[in-house]
Amino acid sequence: MASDMDCVVTLTTDKAKQVYRDSNGQQQVLPLDSIFRRSLPEWNRPLPHVRGSSNYSPTGNPVYARDMLLFPTEGDNCKLVFGMLLGDTLILDDLDCANRYRQEVVKYTHCPTILTRSGDRIRSNGKFGGLQNKAPPLERMRGAVFAAPLPLAFHSLTTQIEQLQQYRQAVLKHTQAKGDLSLQLQHGQTEEMKVKHRECREAETQLRVIEERLGMTPTQYNMPPSPATMLLTELSTPPARTATSRRAGARAAAAASASPALSAPVVNGTNNTSGTTSSPRTRRGAPVAAEDVRSSKRTRR
Repeated sequence: MASDMDCVVTLTTDKAKQVYRDSNGQQQVLPLDSIFRRSLPEWNRPLPHVRGSSNYSPTGNPVYARDMLLFPTEGDNCKLVFGMLLGDTLILDDLDCANRYRQEVVKYTHCPTILTRSGDRIRSNGKFGGLQNKAPPLERMRGAVFAAPLPLAFHSLTTQIEQLQQYRQAVLKHTQAKGDLSLQLQHGQTEEMKVKHRECREAETQLRVIEERLGMTPTQYNMPPSPATMLLTELSTPPARTATSRRAGARAAAAASASPALSAPVVNGTNNTSGTTSSPRTRRGAPVAAEDVRSSKRTRR
């Protein structure tokens, strides 16, 4: 069948002609509607030695070559094609078993072509030997060979392997991100970063004091906690706390840092410690010293 391995099978002769024209006559084709089906062998036909003699027990495990094929799809059409190509070709273990089998079968019926699992062939006329009756090496077949179909578990195992690979990549990324976070937290606990955090908090306090002196109401400068304050809160949070508790702690720390400026507003450079709270109009109308204005501009820059 080496010369038939590249044959294209079509359902109709018209389609076969189209393939022939498209390939400029280089592609051999086989239309199914041109096969004489009466000449095809019966697919479940018994072996020749069974039809002739029931007392003979052959060696070599004889079997029809067509019985070695499995058709995942298009079973009827595949049986039609390979029934025509293979006919009643038999397969036995080796050349000695094939010759003994043929000697017994020809006593009462015709013996078809016999192929051996070692790569030899005995033609239907009894001729064997030579390069013409020897299977070529697989290297010369260029992949045009039959193989067993993939098992049913192949696709599920392939999917599981892909999922495991994706999970491995996710674990590696998680480990890398965790290491980067640990380095950042360690860097945030250095003395230099602590000084920067302290300077940032002092600048935030000064900014709120200046905004109060400019007459801004608490609702106008209700600022969220700065990144430095949030990082400091994160560093001081115990590892066992959840994300929700950490966010609640950050909001509580921000409210605590802003509460002194809101409870004791500064008016005209002095704290208003009296029981009555001045109105927004009184604070907006209070004079502001020139030094405070310059300090506010430097802080904003």
